[in-house]
Amino acid sequence: MRKLLGYARIFYNWQIQKNTILDYVPEDISIELTNTCNFKCSFCPQSDPSHFDRVARSSLSPEQVDTLLSKLRKGGVKTNVIHWTLDGEPFINQSIDEICAVAIRNGFYKFIFSTNGYFCTPERVLKLPKNHPDVSYTFWVDYCADSELFERHRGTPNSWERVRTNILKILEHPQLQHININLTDISSFKISDPNVLSQNLVALKQLFPESDRFNVTSRIFHNATGFVPGILERKKDKNTKYNLCPYPWTSFVIASNGEPKVFVARAFTSHTAMMFPSLATTSSSPPRMVQLRAMIVKPCDTYQSAARCSAHRARARRIVARSRSDSADRLTEVLPRSRL
Repeated sequence: MRKLLGYARIFYNWQIQKNTILDYVPEDISIELTNTCNFKCSFCPQSDPSHFDRVARSSLSPEQVDTLLSKLRKGGVKTNVIHWTLDGEPFINQSIDEICAVAIRNGFYKFIFSTNGYFCTPERVLKLPKNHPDVSYTFWVDYCADSELFERHRGTPNSWERVRTNILKILEHPQLQHININLTDISSFKISDPNVLSQNLVALKQLFPESDRFNVTSRIFHNATGFVPGILERKKDKNTKYNLCPYPWTSFVIASNGEPKVFVARAFTSHTAMMFPSLATTSSSPPRMVQLRAMIVKPCDTYQSAARCSAHRARARRIVARSRSDSADRLTEVLPRSRL
């Protein structure tokens, strides 16, 4: 009942009132363990060759994650679920086992990974800690039955078979029964025919044995990053209405350099506001953060051009950049100044 009331409150603030100042803590917590990835997906910002000219490579240490999680707990976050996800591949962080152990000590037991599956060998996955009866791991993997499409737009040469082999071995391994796998069919990145998409989904399911720990879903690509060709045109043809993203009302995401991400600026209680004072959108918080949430409440005309949306995002980044100067000490106790 408490969860239903929580979801009702989120819906009321998000869709009905469209409030830009919230009085509750996030429902979902996501932390990026590293922003480095071994894939260059066409639909990801990391496919841009100049991506790391603008964004420095970074990773979180177990000590930094411990600080972040303890402060989230002090701020009133109650969930036992945590997402290790954003742009990077979490298994590239060599301290991932220690980090999961730190999370368990902080009362997080359900781990959800967005991973490409390339490094998820049984030997590697067996090292993840399971020192609490409620611990479970869920791997979300973008995949498809067409190996050529996968390796052209997502993976690297010969990666399709390696990912498939890793998944099969995890499902078969007797000591990995606490590992769940969800595959997301990415065929819609290049295919729009619903009949073909349906056939591809069936073909993907047939690549793996049935299991109560295994699930396959499909994805409809959007143009949030401006990297998906043809999406704007298809949306215009269907006269698709503007969908207000729920994440700024439900989620809190911390990047691997310790910074909250722009598109999920969230309200926090006073303890957590001390951790991220420039992003705590309370009545006494910097007005630029309230302005940031207000920006996405207003429909963005995504049909004119991807550049229009890029300019919209650039304006949001400028707002956050200016707000950072409002509180220079926001993360000094979490990360060294050189990492900010």
